[in-house]
Amino acid sequence: MGNETELLVCYHCGNRVPQKRVGYQRGQKLYEHIDGRRYSEDFDYYLYQCPTCQGINIYGDFAAYPYVVPSKIVRMKQRIAQASADDT
Repeated sequence: MGNETELLVCYHCGNRVPQKRVGYQRGQKLYEHIDGRRYSEDFDYYLYQCPTCQGINIYGDFAAYPYVVPSKIVRMKQRIAQASADDT
């Protein structure tokens, strides 16, 4: 697991700071329910600790897809919005 850090917003105190990953867990979640058959997929949970308030923040996603932290999602949305604005 290592001492990986990500720049994240803490859901407890609201600070945007580098947070250290302090835990990881993989479990099963229901992915689809089709024609009475249940399909489950591995689900990864990542726990990060805020250095300001010591609160624990949980992020997760299906294991089959690469984990993308929220700060990267925001940057991708900003780039998409800028590209759309440039096209007009």
